[in-house]
Amino acid sequence: MIEVDLSEVTLILPTYNRPYFAKRAISYWSSTNIQVVVLDGSKTSFQKDEVDALPDNVRYVHSESSLTERILLGSKMTNTKFAALTFDDEFYLPESIAEFVQELENETSLVSIMGNVAGFTSSSGKYFFQHIYPEINGYKVDQENSLDRVMNHLSPYRMTSLTAVIRTEVFLKNALVANSCSKMPYATMFEIGFEIANVFQGKSRTDSILYWLRSSENPPSWQAPREQFWTWWDNYKHSAEALEICIEVEEILTSWPAKGFPSPEETILFKSLNAYSEGIRTNRDVSVKKSVFTKLRSHLGDFFRDDQIYEVKNFLKRFLGNRHVRAFWVGFSELETALQSKGIRVPQISGNKLLVFLEQYPRHIDL
Repeated sequence: MIEVDLSEVTLILPTYNRPYFAKRAISYWSSTNIQVVVLDGSKTSFQKDEVDALPDNVRYVHSESSLTERILLGSKMTNTKFAALTFDDEFYLPESIAEFVQELENETSLVSIMGNVAGFTSSSGKYFFQHIYPEINGYKVDQENSLDRVMNHLSPYRMTSLTAVIRTEVFLKNALVANSCSKMPYATMFEIGFEIANVFQGKSRTDSILYWLRSSENPPSWQAPREQFWTWWDNYKHSAEALEICIEVEEILTSWPAKGFPSPEETILFKSLNAYSEGIRTNRDVSVKKSVFTKLRSHLGDFFRDDQIYEVKNFLKRFLGNRHVRAFWVGFSELETALQSKGIRVPQISGNKLLVFLEQYPRHIDL
Protein backbone atom coordinates (compact mmCIF):
# COMPACT_ATOMS: atom_id res chain seq x y z
CA MET A 1 0.00 0.00 0.00
CA ILE A 2 1.31 3.44 -0.94
CA GLU A 3 1.41 5.56 2.23
CA VAL A 4 3.57 8.47 1.03
CA ASP A 5 3.73 9.99 -2.43
CA LEU A 6 7.14 9.41 -4.00
CA SER A 7 6.02 9.79 -7.62
CA GLU A 8 8.42 12.71 -8.23
CA VAL A 9 11.50 10.73 -7.21
CA THR A 10 13.63 8.33 -9.25
CA LEU A 11 16.04 5.89 -7.65
CA ILE A 12 19.06 5.08 -9.79
CA LEU A 13 20.07 1.57 -8.75
CA PRO A 14 23.23 0.04 -10.28
CA THR A 15 23.90 -3.65 -9.64
CA TYR A 16 26.58 -6.12 -10.68
CA ASN A 17 26.53 -9.92 -10.29
CA ARG A 18 24.23 -9.76 -7.26
CA PRO A 19 20.82 -10.83 -8.55
CA TYR A 20 19.57 -11.82 -5.08
CA PHE A 21 20.15 -8.31 -3.74
CA ALA A 22 18.85 -6.57 -6.86
CA LYS A 23 15.61 -8.58 -6.66
CA ARG A 24 15.33 -7.89 -2.93
CA ALA A 25 15.65 -4.15 -3.57
CA ILE A 26 13.04 -4.29 -6.34
CA SER A 27 10.67 -6.15 -4.04
CA TYR A 28 11.16 -3.56 -1.30
CA TRP A 29 10.32 -0.62 -3.57
CA SER A 30 7.49 -2.38 -5.42
CA SER A 31 4.87 -1.30 -2.86
CA THR A 32 5.67 2.41 -3.43
CA ASN A 33 5.15 4.73 -6.39
CA ILE A 34 8.79 5.80 -6.52
CA GLN A 35 10.41 5.30 -9.94
CA VAL A 36 13.32 2.82 -9.99
CA VAL A 37 15.87 2.44 -12.79
CA VAL A 38 17.87 -0.78 -12.33
CA LEU A 39 21.16 -0.67 -14.25
CA ASP A 40 22.56 -4.18 -14.38
CA GLY A 41 26.20 -4.51 -15.45
CA SER A 42 26.33 -8.28 -14.94
CA LYS A 43 27.42 -10.57 -17.74
CA THR A 44 24.09 -12.38 -17.45
CA SER A 45 20.93 -10.30 -17.49
CA PHE A 46 17.60 -11.05 -15.85
CA GLN A 47 15.55 -13.61 -17.78
CA LYS A 48 12.85 -12.22 -20.08
CA ASP A 49 10.05 -13.54 -17.88
CA GLU A 50 11.66 -11.85 -14.85
CA VAL A 51 11.84 -8.53 -16.70
CA ASP A 52 8.24 -8.89 -17.90
CA ALA A 53 7.11 -9.50 -14.31
CA LEU A 54 8.76 -6.39 -12.88
CA PRO A 55 6.47 -3.87 -11.12
CA ASP A 56 5.21 -0.94 -13.17
CA ASN A 57 7.47 1.51 -11.29
CA VAL A 58 10.67 -0.38 -12.20
CA ARG A 59 12.66 -0.07 -15.43
CA TYR A 60 15.43 -2.58 -16.05
CA VAL A 61 18.47 -1.92 -18.27
CA HIS A 62 21.19 -4.48 -18.91
CA SER A 63 24.45 -2.85 -19.95
CA GLU A 64 27.96 -4.19 -19.46
CA SER A 65 29.35 -0.68 -19.19
CA SER A 66 31.22 0.71 -16.19
CA LEU A 67 29.50 1.67 -12.95
CA THR A 68 29.99 5.36 -13.63
CA GLU A 69 28.62 5.08 -17.16
CA ARG A 70 25.54 3.23 -15.90
CA ILE A 71 24.86 5.86 -13.24
CA LEU A 72 25.15 8.55 -15.91
CA LEU A 73 22.75 6.60 -18.13
CA GLY A 74 20.28 6.35 -15.25
CA SER A 75 20.44 10.08 -14.65
CA LYS A 76 19.66 10.73 -18.32
CA MET A 77 16.65 8.37 -18.08
CA THR A 78 15.21 10.24 -15.09
CA ASN A 79 12.07 12.28 -15.82
CA THR A 80 11.00 13.16 -12.27
CA LYS A 81 11.82 16.30 -10.28
CA PHE A 82 14.20 14.52 -7.91
CA ALA A 83 16.70 11.67 -8.06
CA ALA A 84 18.75 9.60 -5.64
CA LEU A 85 21.51 7.06 -6.11
CA THR A 86 21.10 3.83 -4.19
CA PHE A 87 22.78 0.43 -4.21
CA ASP A 88 21.30 -3.03 -4.49
CA ASP A 89 21.86 -4.17 -0.89
CA GLU A 90 20.81 -0.95 0.86
CA PHE A 91 17.58 0.81 1.77
CA TYR A 92 16.12 4.28 2.27
CA LEU A 93 13.05 4.99 4.41
CA PRO A 94 10.14 6.26 2.27
CA GLU A 95 8.84 8.66 4.94
CA SER A 96 12.23 10.38 5.06
CA ILE A 97 12.35 10.71 1.27
CA ALA A 98 8.87 12.26 1.25
CA GLU A 99 9.93 14.76 3.91
CA PHE A 100 13.04 15.74 1.94
CA VAL A 101 10.96 16.25 -1.21
CA GLN A 102 8.63 18.61 0.63
CA GLU A 103 11.55 20.57 2.05
CA LEU A 104 13.22 20.85 -1.36
CA GLU A 105 9.95 22.09 -2.83
CA ASN A 106 9.78 24.79 -0.14
CA GLU A 107 13.45 25.82 -0.02
CA THR A 108 14.65 26.62 -3.52
CA SER A 109 18.24 27.39 -2.46
CA LEU A 110 18.72 23.77 -1.41
CA VAL A 111 19.80 21.28 -4.06
CA SER A 112 19.95 18.19 -1.85
CA ILE A 113 19.01 16.74 1.53
CA MET A 114 19.96 13.50 3.21
CA GLY A 115 19.52 12.06 6.68
CA ASN A 116 21.24 9.90 9.25
CA VAL A 117 22.62 6.45 8.55
CA ALA A 118 22.36 3.11 10.35
CA GLY A 119 24.43 0.12 9.38
CA PHE A 120 22.81 -3.31 9.54
CA THR A 121 24.00 -6.88 9.73
CA SER A 122 22.46 -10.27 10.44
CA SER A 123 23.25 -13.11 12.79
CA SER A 124 21.34 -16.32 13.52
CA GLY A 125 18.40 -15.17 11.43
CA LYS A 126 18.03 -11.78 13.13
CA TYR A 127 18.99 -8.27 12.07
CA PHE A 128 21.04 -5.84 14.13
CA PHE A 129 21.83 -2.17 13.69
CA GLN A 130 24.17 0.64 14.71
CA HIS A 131 24.30 4.38 14.11
CA ILE A 132 27.17 5.12 11.72
CA TYR A 133 28.64 8.40 10.45
CA PRO A 134 27.24 10.31 13.45
CA GLU A 135 29.35 13.33 12.47
CA ILE A 136 27.01 14.13 9.55
CA ASN A 137 23.96 14.76 11.78
CA GLY A 138 22.92 18.39 11.32
CA TYR A 139 25.74 18.98 8.83
CA LYS A 140 25.07 21.72 6.30
CA VAL A 141 26.83 23.46 3.45
CA ASP A 142 25.09 26.82 3.21
CA GLN A 143 27.64 29.41 2.09
CA GLU A 144 26.34 31.82 -0.55
CA ASN A 145 29.38 31.56 -2.82
CA SER A 146 29.72 28.37 -4.90
CA LEU A 147 33.46 27.90 -4.45
CA ASP A 148 33.22 28.72 -0.73
CA ARG A 149 30.71 25.87 -0.37
CA VAL A 150 33.08 23.45 -2.08
CA MET A 151 36.06 24.47 0.05
CA ASN A 152 34.03 24.24 3.25
CA HIS A 153 32.68 20.81 2.28
CA LEU A 154 36.05 19.30 1.43
CA SER A 155 37.99 20.27 4.55
CA PRO A 156 37.10 18.28 6.56
CA TYR A 157 35.28 16.08 4.06
CA ARG A 158 32.00 14.29 4.74
CA MET A 159 30.08 12.28 2.15
CA THR A 160 26.62 13.87 2.22
CA SER A 161 25.70 14.24 -1.46
CA LEU A 162 26.25 10.89 -3.15
CA THR A 163 23.23 9.21 -1.54
CA ALA A 164 21.09 12.30 -0.95
CA VAL A 165 17.75 13.21 -2.54
CA ILE A 166 18.78 15.72 -5.22
CA ARG A 167 17.09 17.94 -7.80
CA THR A 168 17.30 16.02 -11.07
CA GLU A 169 19.01 18.73 -13.12
CA VAL A 170 21.67 18.96 -10.40
CA PHE A 171 22.03 15.18 -10.22
CA LEU A 172 22.68 15.02 -13.98
CA LYS A 173 25.56 17.51 -13.73
CA ASN A 174 26.87 15.64 -10.69
CA ALA A 175 26.91 12.43 -12.71
CA LEU A 176 28.61 14.12 -15.67
CA VAL A 177 31.33 15.59 -13.46
CA ALA A 178 31.76 12.32 -11.56
CA ASN A 179 32.05 10.39 -14.82
CA SER A 180 34.81 12.74 -15.96
CA CYS A 181 36.59 12.51 -12.61
CA SER A 182 36.44 8.71 -12.69
CA LYS A 183 38.94 8.82 -15.57
CA MET A 184 41.52 9.91 -13.01
CA PRO A 185 43.39 6.81 -11.75
CA TYR A 186 42.23 6.94 -8.12
CA ALA A 187 39.38 4.74 -6.90
CA THR A 188 37.33 7.34 -5.01
CA MET A 189 37.31 10.04 -7.69
CA PHE A 190 33.73 9.32 -8.79
CA GLU A 191 32.48 10.04 -5.26
CA ILE A 192 34.65 13.12 -4.79
CA GLY A 193 33.66 14.56 -8.18
CA PHE A 194 29.97 13.96 -7.43
CA GLU A 195 30.26 15.75 -4.07
CA ILE A 196 32.14 18.72 -5.55
CA ALA A 197 29.58 19.18 -8.32
CA ASN A 198 26.63 18.96 -5.95
CA VAL A 199 27.69 21.61 -3.44
CA PHE A 200 29.03 23.86 -6.20
CA GLN A 201 25.50 24.00 -7.64
CA GLY A 202 23.72 24.83 -4.38
CA LYS A 203 23.25 24.41 -0.65
CA SER A 204 22.81 21.04 1.02
CA ARG A 205 22.17 19.64 4.48
CA THR A 206 21.66 16.52 6.56
CA ASP A 207 18.44 16.43 8.57
CA SER A 208 18.09 14.83 12.01
CA ILE A 209 16.05 11.88 10.80
CA LEU A 210 16.98 8.28 10.01
CA TYR A 211 17.08 7.85 6.23
CA TRP A 212 19.66 5.32 5.00
CA LEU A 213 20.11 1.71 6.10
CA ARG A 214 23.55 0.67 4.94
CA SER A 215 24.31 -3.03 4.52
CA SER A 216 27.41 -4.91 5.66
CA GLU A 217 26.34 -8.05 3.78
CA ASN A 218 28.75 -7.67 0.85
CA PRO A 219 32.39 -6.73 0.29
CA PRO A 220 33.15 -3.25 -1.07
CA SER A 221 32.24 -2.65 -4.71
CA TRP A 222 35.75 -1.49 -5.58
CA GLN A 223 39.31 -1.98 -4.39
CA ALA A 224 40.25 0.83 -2.00
CA PRO A 225 43.38 2.78 -2.97
CA ARG A 226 46.55 1.92 -1.10
CA GLU A 227 48.33 5.20 -1.80
CA GLN A 228 47.34 8.20 0.30
CA PHE A 229 45.35 10.72 -1.72
CA TRP A 230 47.68 13.65 -1.09
CA THR A 231 50.70 11.67 -2.31
CA TRP A 232 48.86 10.58 -5.45
CA TRP A 233 47.49 14.07 -6.17
CA ASP A 234 50.86 15.79 -5.69
CA ASN A 235 52.36 13.45 -8.28
CA TYR A 236 49.43 13.51 -10.70
CA LYS A 237 47.92 17.00 -10.67
CA HIS A 238 50.20 18.63 -13.25
CA SER A 239 49.93 15.76 -15.74
CA ALA A 240 48.35 16.46 -19.12
CA GLU A 241 45.49 14.05 -18.31
CA ALA A 242 44.66 15.74 -15.00
CA LEU A 243 44.66 19.22 -16.49
CA GLU A 244 42.48 18.09 -19.41
CA ILE A 245 39.91 16.62 -17.00
CA CYS A 246 39.95 19.83 -14.94
CA ILE A 247 39.02 21.82 -18.04
CA GLU A 248 36.35 19.23 -18.96
CA VAL A 249 34.71 19.61 -15.52
CA GLU A 250 34.91 23.40 -15.76
CA GLU A 251 32.94 23.28 -18.99
CA ILE A 252 30.21 21.14 -17.34
CA LEU A 253 29.82 23.35 -14.28
CA THR A 254 30.29 26.85 -15.71
CA SER A 255 29.86 28.92 -18.86
CA TRP A 256 33.62 29.36 -19.21
CA PRO A 257 33.65 30.11 -22.97
CA ALA A 258 31.73 33.32 -22.23
CA LYS A 259 34.04 34.25 -19.36
CA GLY A 260 37.30 33.37 -21.02
CA PHE A 261 39.20 30.10 -20.95
CA PRO A 262 40.67 29.45 -17.49
CA SER A 263 44.10 27.98 -16.93
CA PRO A 264 43.79 24.43 -15.55
CA GLU A 265 45.25 25.47 -12.17
CA GLU A 266 42.46 28.05 -11.80
CA THR A 267 39.62 25.60 -12.42
CA ILE A 268 37.07 24.52 -9.83
CA LEU A 269 38.27 20.92 -9.85
CA PHE A 270 41.97 21.73 -9.47
CA LYS A 271 41.33 24.08 -6.53
CA SER A 272 38.85 21.63 -5.01
CA LEU A 273 41.21 18.67 -5.11
CA ASN A 274 43.98 20.79 -3.59
CA ALA A 275 41.59 21.64 -0.72
CA TYR A 276 40.47 18.02 -0.35
CA SER A 277 44.08 16.82 -0.33
CA GLU A 278 45.06 19.28 2.36
CA GLY A 279 41.91 18.55 4.34
CA ILE A 280 42.47 14.82 4.61
CA ARG A 281 46.19 15.33 5.21
CA THR A 282 45.39 17.38 8.32
CA ASN A 283 42.08 15.73 9.32
CA ARG A 284 42.80 12.09 8.61
CA ASP A 285 39.84 10.68 10.55
CA VAL A 286 36.73 12.85 10.99
CA SER A 287 34.65 9.75 11.68
CA VAL A 288 33.98 9.01 15.34
CA LYS A 289 34.20 5.25 14.80
CA LYS A 290 36.12 3.09 12.37
CA SER A 291 34.43 -0.03 11.09
CA VAL A 292 35.92 -3.45 11.74
CA PHE A 293 36.62 -3.68 8.01
CA THR A 294 38.52 -0.36 8.05
CA LYS A 295 40.60 -1.45 11.04
CA LEU A 296 41.46 -4.75 9.38
CA ARG A 297 42.36 -2.97 6.14
CA SER A 298 44.79 -0.69 7.98
CA HIS A 299 46.66 -3.75 9.25
CA LEU A 300 46.27 -6.17 6.32
CA GLY A 301 45.94 -3.86 3.31
CA ASP A 302 49.53 -4.27 2.19
CA PHE A 303 49.12 -8.04 1.92
CA PHE A 304 45.52 -8.78 0.85
CA ARG A 305 42.82 -7.49 -1.48
CA ASP A 306 39.70 -5.87 0.01
CA ASP A 307 37.50 -8.87 -0.78
CA GLN A 308 39.98 -11.14 1.04
CA ILE A 309 40.00 -8.79 4.06
CA TYR A 310 36.20 -8.86 4.03
CA GLU A 311 36.31 -12.67 4.24
CA VAL A 312 38.64 -12.42 7.25
CA LYS A 313 36.14 -10.08 8.91
CA ASN A 314 33.29 -12.50 8.25
CA PHE A 315 35.31 -15.46 9.54
CA LEU A 316 35.92 -13.60 12.80
CA LYS A 317 32.25 -12.67 12.94
CA ARG A 318 31.13 -16.28 12.47
CA PHE A 319 33.71 -17.51 14.98
CA LEU A 320 32.60 -15.03 17.65
CA GLY A 321 28.91 -15.44 16.81
CA ASN A 322 26.50 -13.29 18.78
CA ARG A 323 29.30 -12.17 21.08
CA HIS A 324 30.64 -10.03 18.23
CA VAL A 325 27.22 -8.76 17.19
CA ARG A 326 26.12 -7.84 20.71
CA ALA A 327 29.36 -5.97 21.31
CA PHE A 328 28.70 -3.50 18.51
CA TRP A 329 25.11 -3.87 17.27
CA VAL A 330 21.60 -3.54 18.75
CA GLY A 331 18.03 -4.41 17.82
CA PHE A 332 15.92 -1.89 15.93
CA SER A 333 13.97 -0.70 19.00
CA GLU A 334 17.26 -0.11 20.83
CA LEU A 335 18.59 1.78 17.81
CA GLU A 336 15.46 3.94 17.83
CA THR A 337 15.94 4.76 21.53
CA ALA A 338 19.62 5.60 20.99
CA LEU A 339 18.88 7.87 18.04
CA GLN A 340 16.05 9.66 19.82
CA SER A 341 18.40 10.39 22.72
CA LYS A 342 20.54 12.30 20.19
CA GLY A 343 17.55 14.23 18.83
CA ILE A 344 17.30 12.08 15.69
CA ARG A 345 13.81 11.06 14.61
CA VAL A 346 13.01 7.57 13.37
CA PRO A 347 10.05 7.19 10.97
CA GLN A 348 8.25 4.41 12.79
CA ILE A 349 6.04 3.14 9.97
CA SER A 350 8.89 2.95 7.45
CA GLY A 351 11.35 1.58 9.99
CA ASN A 352 9.07 -1.17 11.24
CA LYS A 353 8.04 -2.13 7.71
CA LEU A 354 11.68 -2.42 6.65
CA LEU A 355 12.46 -4.65 9.62
CA VAL A 356 9.50 -6.91 8.82
CA PHE A 357 10.52 -6.97 5.16
CA LEU A 358 14.10 -8.01 5.96
CA GLU A 359 13.01 -10.72 8.37
CA GLN A 360 10.41 -12.17 5.99
CA TYR A 361 12.29 -11.93 2.69
CA PRO A 362 13.71 -15.35 1.65
CA ARG A 363 17.34 -15.59 2.67
CA HIS A 364 20.20 -17.29 0.91
CA ILE A 365 23.03 -16.16 3.19
CA ASP A 366 23.48 -15.33 6.85
CA LEU A 367 26.55 -13.19 7.44
